Amino acid sequence: MPVFHQPWWLDATGLSWQVATVQNGDAVSGIWPYVPERRYGISFLQNPPLCPYLGPYVAFPDDLKESKQESFEHQTITALLNQLPPAQVVATALLPAIRQVGLFTQAGFKLNVRQTFLMDLNEITEAALLERLHTDYRRNLRKAASELVISNEPEAVDDLYSFQEATLARKGLKMQYQPSYLRRLLHASVAHGQGALWVARKAGVIQAMLWQVWDERCSYYLAGSKNPDVKDMRAMTALIFHAIDQSRIMGLEAFDFEGSMDPGVEHFFRHFGGRKALYLVLQRTDSLLWKFKNLIR
Repeated sequence: MPVFHQPWWLDATGLSWQVATVQNGDAVSGIWPYVPERRYGISFLQNPPLCPYLGPYVAFPDDLKESKQESFEHQTITALLNQLPPAQVVATALLPAIRQVGLFTQAGFKLNVRQTFLMDLNEITEAALLERLHTDYRRNLRKAASELVISNEPEAVDDLYSFQEATLARKGLKMQYQPSYLRRLLHASVAHGQGALWVARKAGVIQAMLWQVWDERCSYYLAGSKNPDVKDMRAMTALIFHAIDQSRIMGLEAFDFEGSMDPGVEHFFRHFGGRKALYLVLQRTDSLLWKFKNLIR
């Protein structure tokens, strides 16, 4: 299962989660973890913070013909949908592989499309990864190699939070979660051998940080930030390439940049040479109070 669907990850959010399941004989063919919440008298089904993908996950039988996979996925997701509790507000980002647009539309959802970049890592060398990079990025990596020391430092999680908070404050935005929430998830990922907090230092001073998580198939750039007092992006470039190369060394199939809707972020991610991938966000708002709240916001 994707890391964000795994019980230990959902437990680390500290939220009360449940899961819909569908079986095909003795095997589980699909799951849909969800987090029901109630605020202001309104019922919600939303992705928790730092859970970029949730929604349905379909486990195809090994002997299922490719021509039957579409029908199998449709049937499985339909059965999962029927188990979800009613909610007045739904906002759930799905895995990039899920493409059942017609099914979700018929179920009354509005669909929003977002994008990420995926770096395919099957049978690729470090030299080939470097070739994918923009020329300027390769130049930055050469300079960074003589200036930076990159190490895994989960104990520096509070610095990651403060860097992110300062960066958002400059844009007039606020963090969506507390430091304790970030600590729980990051330390859980490290404890389960599925996470690392990469820190780039120059002369002992932190330049940038990147939190990477992974499952058996894919690795994700989940959170990161440069030191707000550092002007250039050289350290961030070095960290992302380091995380991609670590994913290659682990034998994973892909590296997911996990979101890139901001024009500046998209421009930065695009030059690493990944392919653009789209994913769906299911949305439905049946609460007049919530519609009004968003309108005046």
